[in-house]
Amino acid sequence: MKHIVLTTVALILGACQGATTTTHTHPSDFPQLTVSATGQSTATPDTATITAGVLSRAKNPTDAMQINSQKMEAVFSALKNAGIERKNITTSNLALNPNYAYNRETGRNTIDGYQTSNQVTIRSEDISKVGAMVEALVSVGVNQVNNIKFTLKDPEGAREEARLEAISKARNKAETIAKAAGVELIKIRRISEGYTSSPSPSYDRGDLAMASMERAVPPISAGEQDINATVTLIYEIK
Repeated sequence: MKHIVLTTVALILGACQGATTTTHTHPSDFPQLTVSATGQSTATPDTATITAGVLSRAKNPTDAMQINSQKMEAVFSALKNAGIERKNITTSNLALNPNYAYNRETGRNTIDGYQTSNQVTIRSEDISKVGAMVEALVSVGVNQVNNIKFTLKDPEGAREEARLEAISKARNKAETIAKAAGVELIKIRRISEGYTSSPSPSYDRGDLAMASMERAVPPISAGEQDINATVTLIYEIK
């Protein structure tokens, strides 16, 4: 479903008509009509990404790293079995930090072990694999899940659709305003455009952490994403 939102239209006439022209970064000493419009298109996301990992603890840093490495190998293996290629799995964070505990006798914090966090970002261009991806992570005990995001691999097609609609609406608006004001459109002297998109559907760490506890995959849907294109046309008029 498409929606069009027309922004404020500014009709700027030259001195001969008793109005002031707009100042631009280059000479614009001509009567102008400025009009803007926003077109919208809707597309279904075709790419999913999820960031997840394992947090491991041990008394010394070597053991913490070793335990974590073993668990992460299980993660890679589970993802492979779910049909996710290794090239679509990227290490996004690896950290080793000490754990501190408060010592009441000394009144100080002392090291009480170490923890290793290893997170990977997994990408799938097959939305149908997302459920299997999450299930694979849950099955091997992943205990760090940030979120799942759905995006468009190539949004240009949706942008083009929104852009053409915005231009059409802006031109129609300019013609309507010019006719009502009794002026003539000469030519378009400048065009500018911009884009925004609605937030992609996502599942946060709370949803997936609960799934990990229950060993069940939450319902997952890619939904749709709105792409908005705003176009501004500046006409020379007489």
